[in-house]
Amino acid sequence: APVTGTRAGLAPGEHRITGTIVRVAGNVLTLRVRDGRFVPIDVTLARAARHLGVLPAGRAVTAYGLIDRTGAFRATTIGHTSPNQRDWPSDL
Repeated sequence: APVTGTRAGLAPGEHRITGTIVRVAGNVLTLRVRDGRFVPIDVTLARAARHLGVLPAGRAVTAYGLIDRTGAFRATTIGHTSPNQRDWPSDL
């Protein structure tokens, strides 16, 4: 189970995932994460809060948000990060 809480500056129940943008289609951002998996991120909340910038394919980003009961990651904020995976923060 993912670690949650105030660890690494996260709010209780908040999660973080980092990856490279593969595709943006409507409100779904697909990231390729460090282990090679493709992870869909729902950006509806981040877009509504205006916590979402330009999302070009190939760019590394970190998404912060919530995981709902279905297991979907719902981002509340997305920010650019280093393209070097060694510099990426741990996923929580």
